[in-house]
Amino acid sequence: MSMDHTILAVLSFRPSSGYDIKAEFKHKAASLYWGMSYGSIYQKMKKLENEGYIYSLESDSTGRKKTLFELTAKGWEELEGWLASPPAYPVQRDELFMRIAAW
Repeated sequence: MSMDHTILAVLSFRPSSGYDIKAEFKHKAASLYWGMSYGSIYQKMKKLENEGYIYSLESDSTGRKKTLFELTAKGWEELEGWLASPPAYPVQRDELFMRIAAW
């Protein structure tokens, strides 16, 4: 699973800011299988926007301007293709297991 697809999946629920995406992974069960830093989220969102998968819009709901991101048609197509493709086999790296196997 790529971080790009993870961000697209979160944005498929509602327009969100980078903070909203980070909160989704910090406070929900998703943190069990995917962790992200703010720096990596904003870097990926800029890349996704430059590639035409998402677009930004300004929200002024609380008097403070907030940049939200939403999927474009290209973003929806990419997300749909990712969801339809078979997942990669999970990779597990366990140092203890390797030590036992080598013993």
